[in-house]
Amino acid sequence: MDNTQDKNKKRDITYINYNIRNPKVRIVDDETKQQKVMDTQAAIALAQGKGLDLVEIAFDKAQRMPICKIIDYGKFKYLQSKKQKDAKKQARENAIELKTVQFSIATDENDRARLVKQAKDFLTEGDAVKIAIRFRSKRESQNIEFAKQVLKSIVVEFEGLAVLDQAPAVAGKLFACILKPLKKGK
Repeated sequence: MDNTQDKNKKRDITYINYNIRNPKVRIVDDETKQQKVMDTQAAIALAQGKGLDLVEIAFDKAQRMPICKIIDYGKFKYLQSKKQKDAKKQARENAIELKTVQFSIATDENDRARLVKQAKDFLTEGDAVKIAIRFRSKRESQNIEFAKQVLKSIVVEFEGLAVLDQAPAVAGKLFACILKPLKKGK
C-alpha cells in the first residue's frame, strides 16, 4: 500500500468512552438540548448505565473541553455516513455540467440545425454549453472573421433560452464561447 495515499486521506478519528482523555467534558443531551459540564469518568459511567457510549462530537477550543453526546456509537457512525452521502448527492444534483458542441466553418445547414437542437436540449436540462468552431487546417484558422460571423449566427438562435457566459475567444484550434441557461430545468 502506498504511504502517500494514507497521508492524503482525511483521518476520521472519533473518540469514544475511555479514549477521551480530558478530565472534564461538556455533555449535550438529545432530548433537552442542554449542556452540562461533567467529570469524564462520571459521564462514561452515566452512558454505560444507559447501555450507550460517550462519543466526542466536537471540541470547544475556547474552553479547551470536548463536547460529547451520549449515544450508541454504531448509530452515530451510521448517521454521520448518511449525512455525508446526502451532501454528496446534493452536490451532484446542483452541479452544472459543461457540454461541448463542435461546429466547423463548413458545417452544412442540416448538421448545424441538428447540433443547435442538441445544444438547446442540453440547455433545457440545465447544463452549460460550450459552442466551439474547430479549425481543421491552418488556412481555416486564418479565417477568424468568418468564424466570428458563423459563431454569432449560431448564438443568435439561443436568445431567450441562454445567456452568454464567456465571450468568444480563440484557444488553439478552437474558437469558442460558453452559454449558460437562464433557468435551471432539473
